[in-house]
Amino acid sequence: MTVRTFAAVHHRGDDGEVVEKTVEPVPYDEAQALQVVGRHESDAMDLDTATDGSRLTPAVGTGPEIRSPVPTL
Repeated sequence: MTVRTFAAVHHRGDDGEVVEKTVEPVPYDEAQALQVVGRHESDAMDLDTATDGSRLTPAVGTGPEIRSPVPTL
């Protein structure tokens, strides 16, 4: 049982009839890849996306707000 099926059965109350699909990789398209390559920043994280000409590679770094411990009461 996959995590998705387990969640559907035990948390959403579904009857477990989740359709499992075989995932097919999307062909690499350099023009589309170049649209997302670069650094994207938000308050919570930094996302660096690079390409080697045949695939995209993501690198994610969390911001200090996410890394800091949650204060206890």
